[in-house]
Amino acid sequence: HAFFLSLFHFLADLHDLNSQATRTREVRALGSAMKETKLPRGYIITDNHKEIITHKSGEIHILPAAEFMANTTDLY
Repeated sequence: HAFFLSLFHFLADLHDLNSQATRTREVRALGSAMKETKLPRGYIITDNHKEIITHKSGEIHILPAAEFMANTTDLY
C-alpha cells in the first residue's frame, strides 16, 4: 500500500521483504511515484528490515515500523 506522507515523502507499508518479487515490485512502484512527483526520498515500512537503496529517482529508506514511528519528526 502506498501513501502520500507529506509534500516531501512517499510511504509504502509492507510486512515482509523476504520475497524478491515483492521487494522488486515495491521498490519499482515507490521509485516511479518519487520520479513522477519529483520527491527525493521514499519510505518502505516493514516489520524488521532496515536498508537504504539508492534508486535513480532518489533514496528509498526501508525501516522497521517501530523505528519509523520513533523518528517521524526527523522525516521533515
